Amino acid sequence: MIHWLSDYNYDFALASIPVQLLIILFYSFRRNLPIRSSHCFLAVMISNLTMTLADIVSCEMNEVWTSFPMWIMYAINMLYFLPFLIRGWALFAYTSEVCGAFRKLGRWFRIVTLIPVSVGVFLTLSTPWTSAIFTINPETGYHNCALYQTIYFSTYFYIGASFVSLIVGWKGLRKRNRVGLFSCNTALLLGIIFRKLFINTLVTSYFSIIVILIIFFSAENPDLFYDRRIGLFNKYAFALICDDFLEKNIPVSAIMVSAHDFDTAKHLYGANQIQRQLELVSKRIKGITPKTNIFYLGGGRFIILSRENADTPELTARKWKRQFERQLKLSNETVPMTFTVMLIPFDILKREIERIEELINFASGRSYHENQRGNYAITEAILSKLQREKDIEAALKKALEQHRVEVFFQPIYSTGADRVVGAEALPV
Repeated sequence: MIHWLSDYNYDFALASIPVQLLIILFYSFRRNLPIRSSHCFLAVMISNLTMTLADIVSCEMNEVWTSFPMWIMYAINMLYFLPFLIRGWALFAYTSEVCGAFRKLGRWFRIVTLIPVSVGVFLTLSTPWTSAIFTINPETGYHNCALYQTIYFSTYFYIGASFVSLIVGWKGLRKRNRVGLFSCNTALLLGIIFRKLFINTLVTSYFSIIVILIIFFSAENPDLFYDRRIGLFNKYAFALICDDFLEKNIPVSAIMVSAHDFDTAKHLYGANQIQRQLELVSKRIKGITPKTNIFYLGGGRFIILSRENADTPELTARKWKRQFERQLKLSNETVPMTFTVMLIPFDILKREIERIEELINFASGRSYHENQRGNYAITEAILSKLQREKDIEAALKKALEQHRVEVFFQPIYSTGADRVVGAEALPV
């Protein structure tokens, strides 16, 4: 048994440390999404681990403050308060990024919500001279000061702001994100309340690790966004990364590479051979664009988010197709497959982001015929065909619901059989 100097109960805090370390190590050594929400989640984990360790060490050192220089005592206590403040803000920032609250509520929301953590950090850093948050008396030791409650106010503020963000983005969230974000913010609120109720028990770290586990398993597990068979990001990662790039106004174009008659080839050659061919194609695409984000959407479809200047999308697409075909010729193909290329320019990608899945399916379906005609980029004319198909689909659905569909047939008469042998639909 360890003989602790203080009267604090460290059981919950100590139990959470190995779990936090394992998650951080696992998360850091896997390929994560290069977007703001992932960075915020990493900030939550690192700040929480730092806070937990500093909390235990500072509580013990505060019992024997005379054994250490005063600047060390202030530093170790500040090392607890600063991550405490940052964790609350980082969890809020994560929630807002996932919910799209910063985009929907505007720049003012981001600026206003930076104020509490900024004030808290300033007060903490100035504490050695102002005694704003705490003070360490050479004779009596550590004492909380007048503005100590600021750190709790900051956390309550960010929990409330997180719920506001959740309400704003509720309709656009998947069920697992709704449940996960609501649960983790509720868990943190309970952790702060219990910390206030049981002042001599360090329970905040326990509730914080619950928060981290909820987020990790519901939304931030790297395996959720990675196709391990092909070794690329999947379609869920594409939606998040593309949305993040467009929100930052980073000009990107989407280059789609599709296997023509994929289902037929899979039936003829078998799943294993097709799998090896897709792995080969994946390597060739990486060889052309090693520093770009490449995704496998399933069904023999790859998509590349390229930051290259695409002022002339058609020329960019043709150039990319030549490079891709050259790479394939250098390799031993296991299956003779035809691949098509279609480029979605930045302006269209940004405008159609709300129905990006429809656009990708449409581009993939038409890419072979458009390539045969010499078209390698989605244009306004091609896009209008998608809208026309949507309008026809909507009109037909409405007509079926209202029982207003009328079909006219013309009988086909056989003189040999001397009877009607069929009918053909007449255009209206």
